[in-house]
Amino acid sequence: MGRKRRKSFREVRLFQSAMDAAMEVFHLFRQFPEHEEQEELASDIIRATRIVCAKIAAAWESRRTGDVCLAYLKVAKTHTTETLVFLDVAHGLGYLDVTQRDRLFETYRSMLRRLDRLISKWHRRSEDFLDRYGRIDED
Repeated sequence: MGRKRRKSFREVRLFQSAMDAAMEVFHLFRQFPEHEEQEELASDIIRATRIVCAKIAAAWESRRTGDVCLAYLKVAKTHTTETLVFLDVAHGLGYLDVTQRDRLFETYRSMLRRLDRLISKWHRRSEDFLDRYGRIDED
Protein backbone atom coordinates (compact mmCIF):
# COMPACT_ATOMS: atom_id res chain seq x y z
CA MET A 1 0.00 0.00 0.00
CA GLY A 2 1.42 3.38 -1.00
CA ARG A 3 1.49 6.60 0.91
CA LYS A 4 -1.57 8.81 0.72
CA ARG A 5 -1.12 11.83 -1.51
CA ARG A 6 -1.63 15.07 0.33
CA LYS A 7 -3.50 17.74 -1.56
CA SER A 8 -2.93 20.59 0.87
CA PHE A 9 -0.35 21.74 3.39
CA ARG A 10 -3.13 21.37 5.98
CA GLU A 11 -2.83 17.58 5.58
CA VAL A 12 0.89 17.56 6.43
CA ARG A 13 1.49 16.29 9.97
CA LEU A 14 4.33 18.74 10.57
CA PHE A 15 2.03 21.65 9.71
CA GLN A 16 -0.72 20.23 11.92
CA SER A 17 1.71 19.91 14.85
CA ALA A 18 2.96 23.45 14.31
CA MET A 19 -0.58 24.83 14.13
CA ASP A 20 -1.70 22.98 17.27
CA ALA A 21 1.35 24.25 19.16
CA ALA A 22 0.82 27.80 17.87
CA MET A 23 -2.76 27.74 19.15
CA GLU A 24 -1.62 26.46 22.53
CA VAL A 25 1.04 29.17 22.75
CA PHE A 26 -1.47 31.83 21.76
CA HIS A 27 -3.93 30.77 24.47
CA LEU A 28 -1.20 30.60 27.12
CA PHE A 29 0.48 33.89 26.22
CA ARG A 30 -2.48 36.09 25.34
CA GLN A 31 -3.03 36.52 29.06
CA PHE A 32 0.32 38.32 29.45
CA PRO A 33 -0.25 42.04 28.81
CA GLU A 34 -0.01 43.14 32.43
CA HIS A 35 3.40 44.74 31.88
CA GLU A 36 5.14 45.98 28.77
CA GLU A 37 7.86 43.30 28.96
CA GLN A 38 5.24 40.55 29.20
CA GLU A 39 3.32 41.98 26.27
CA GLU A 40 6.48 42.12 24.15
CA LEU A 41 7.46 38.56 25.03
CA ALA A 42 3.95 37.32 24.26
CA SER A 43 3.99 39.14 20.93
CA ASP A 44 7.43 37.75 20.05
CA ILE A 45 6.60 34.12 20.78
CA ILE A 46 3.17 34.25 19.14
CA ARG A 47 4.76 35.79 16.03
CA ALA A 48 7.50 33.14 15.93
CA THR A 49 4.99 30.27 16.19
CA ARG A 50 2.88 31.75 13.41
CA ILE A 51 5.93 32.09 11.17
CA VAL A 52 6.78 28.41 11.76
CA CYS A 53 3.31 27.47 10.48
CA ALA A 54 3.48 29.87 7.55
CA LYS A 55 6.92 28.72 6.39
CA ILE A 56 6.01 25.03 6.61
CA ALA A 57 2.95 25.79 4.46
CA ALA A 58 5.09 27.80 2.03
CA ALA A 59 7.63 24.97 1.84
CA TRP A 60 4.85 22.54 0.98
CA GLU A 61 3.52 24.80 -1.76
CA SER A 62 7.02 25.29 -3.23
CA ARG A 63 8.11 21.64 -2.87
CA ARG A 64 8.66 21.27 -6.61
CA THR A 65 11.26 24.06 -6.51
CA GLY A 66 14.05 22.65 -4.36
CA ASP A 67 15.95 25.79 -3.44
CA VAL A 68 12.80 27.74 -2.57
CA CYS A 69 11.40 24.89 -0.50
CA LEU A 70 14.72 24.48 1.30
CA ALA A 71 14.83 28.20 2.11
CA TYR A 72 11.35 28.05 3.66
CA LEU A 73 12.27 24.98 5.69
CA LYS A 74 15.38 26.74 7.02
CA VAL A 75 13.33 29.79 8.05
CA ALA A 76 10.84 27.50 9.79
CA LYS A 77 13.73 25.85 11.64
CA THR A 78 15.14 29.22 12.68
CA HIS A 79 11.81 30.36 14.12
CA THR A 80 11.29 27.00 15.82
CA THR A 81 14.61 27.51 17.60
CA GLU A 82 13.60 31.08 18.43
CA THR A 83 10.40 29.74 19.97
CA LEU A 84 12.44 27.44 22.24
CA VAL A 85 14.41 30.45 23.48
CA PHE A 86 11.21 32.41 24.16
CA LEU A 87 9.79 29.44 26.08
CA ASP A 88 12.92 29.36 28.25
CA VAL A 89 12.69 33.10 28.87
CA ALA A 90 9.00 32.85 29.78
CA HIS A 91 9.74 30.00 32.17
CA GLY A 92 12.72 31.82 33.66
CA LEU A 93 10.55 34.85 34.35
CA GLY A 94 7.87 32.69 35.95
CA TYR A 95 5.25 33.12 33.23
CA LEU A 96 5.16 29.39 32.40
CA ASP A 97 5.33 26.54 34.86
CA VAL A 98 7.73 23.68 34.21
CA THR A 99 4.98 21.37 32.92
CA GLN A 100 3.78 23.90 30.33
CA ARG A 101 7.33 24.69 29.24
CA ASP A 102 8.38 21.04 28.99
CA ARG A 103 5.30 20.03 26.98
CA LEU A 104 5.79 22.86 24.47
CA PHE A 105 9.55 22.31 24.46
CA GLU A 106 9.10 18.67 23.47
CA THR A 107 6.65 19.65 20.73
CA TYR A 108 9.07 22.20 19.24
CA ARG A 109 12.11 19.92 19.64
CA SER A 110 10.19 17.25 17.75
CA MET A 111 9.47 19.81 15.02
CA LEU A 112 13.18 20.68 14.89
CA ARG A 113 14.09 17.02 14.38
CA ARG A 114 11.52 16.69 11.61
CA LEU A 115 12.68 19.91 9.95
CA ASP A 116 16.30 18.72 10.16
CA ARG A 117 15.34 15.46 8.42
CA LEU A 118 13.49 17.35 5.67
CA ILE A 119 16.39 19.75 5.17
CA SER A 120 18.86 16.85 5.01
CA LYS A 121 16.62 15.12 2.49
CA TRP A 122 16.60 18.22 0.25
CA HIS A 123 20.40 18.52 0.54
CA ARG A 124 20.83 14.86 -0.47
CA ARG A 125 18.49 15.33 -3.44
CA SER A 126 20.43 18.39 -4.52
CA GLU A 127 23.78 16.61 -4.19
CA ASP A 128 22.46 13.57 -6.08
CA PHE A 129 21.29 15.82 -8.89
CA LEU A 130 24.63 17.64 -9.05
CA ASP A 131 26.54 14.36 -8.94
CA ARG A 132 24.55 13.05 -11.88
CA TYR A 133 24.12 16.12 -14.03
CA GLY A 134 25.87 19.22 -12.81
CA ARG A 135 29.36 18.67 -11.50
CA ILE A 136 32.43 18.46 -13.64
CA ASP A 137 34.78 15.73 -12.50
CA GLU A 138 38.01 17.23 -11.29
CA ASP A 139 40.06 14.08 -12.00
